[in-house]
Amino acid sequence: PQAEEPAVAAPEAAAAAPADGAFYYWADLGDQLAGFADAREYASALLEATGVAVTPGGDFDPVEGSHCVRLSLAAGPEAIAEALERIIAWQDAR
Repeated sequence: PQAEEPAVAAPEAAAAAPADGAFYYWADLGDQLAGFADAREYASALLEATGVAVTPGGDFDPVEGSHCVRLSLAAGPEAIAEALERIIAWQDAR
């Protein structure tokens, strides 16, 4: 069976790890990190500007996680779609 097309485009990321049945999406921020010291600073700015919380990757991988974030998929499709729309609009406006 083919995977369904996402209802909302994913935010731009340099790379992403497959979820493998988990409720999280791990994304390398790549160029989206420009202007921020690390993923923690990015996540803080995102939360303040959009109300969307992501977890800085350094909390899970202290060696390579400083340029990654983890997004929870547990909130359900509608909440995830809204969060992605906010993230994309914020990234596009920067």
